[in-house]
Amino acid sequence: MGLELSDLRFKKECGAETAQILLCVRGGGFYTVGESLRPLRKGDWLIIPPGTVCAVTSHKSSPARVHWVRAEGGDLPVYLSELGALREPATLRLEENWQAIRLLDDIRKCLARAGSLANRLQAGQALAYLFSLLITHRYHCGKEGKDAPQKVAAAIIGMSEQLEAPLKIAHMARQAGLSPDYFSVLFKAQTGSSPREYRQLLRIHQACELLRQTDLKLKEISTRLGYQDQFHFSRTFKAFQGQSPTAYRQAR
Repeated sequence: MGLELSDLRFKKECGAETAQILLCVRGGGFYTVGESLRPLRKGDWLIIPPGTVCAVTSHKSSPARVHWVRAEGGDLPVYLSELGALREPATLRLEENWQAIRLLDDIRKCLARAGSLANRLQAGQALAYLFSLLITHRYHCGKEGKDAPQKVAAAIIGMSEQLEAPLKIAHMARQAGLSPDYFSVLFKAQTGSSPREYRQLLRIHQACELLRQTDLKLKEISTRLGYQDQFHFSRTFKAFQGQSPTAYRQAR
């Protein structure tokens, strides 16, 4: 269930207990909630509760493409309440959460096949799991969003103090009290880089300091910063700085 749209109105189609779950996979636009016009961006999940008419309009220069499924069941009001979408549409932004995207794709594929009991069960299980991911993400956004900068800052301090150690994102996320996926999203939102990319920047920055201020050999510096060997360190340094460590030291 996917379509490119310029102007579309979603409404109840399978009874009063049916909700819509949309993922904008490309482009963008807006959707209406009463008199309010709200943005719809690539990566947004739009949850539309039962009985709601929601107009979605694309940007003319970049039409939105959405994947969507319908959801119904006895537990649906509980799920929608947890998502803040019990009475009006709500959006969640998970960036590129491939687990959630894969689940939505699994649901769509199951529903597109013959309606056997096995396919319906598989779709239902995937839908319940998708709801759990969306609810968990919203919970973290609501509870952890205010002190997100402090959590990322603490992670960066810990990272800078152990540049020689293997990077364990799951461990860092656990210390921050977040899921690994959400921690990575927060980290990139705050720094513009993934944890691995940022650690590389920290390593190169520290290497520059050591090259300028000490007479340590390149092998000692590479070991201190956790590189596999001196040659790996030299290649990485040149890729970032545009010159070899030796040339950098000589120019100091």
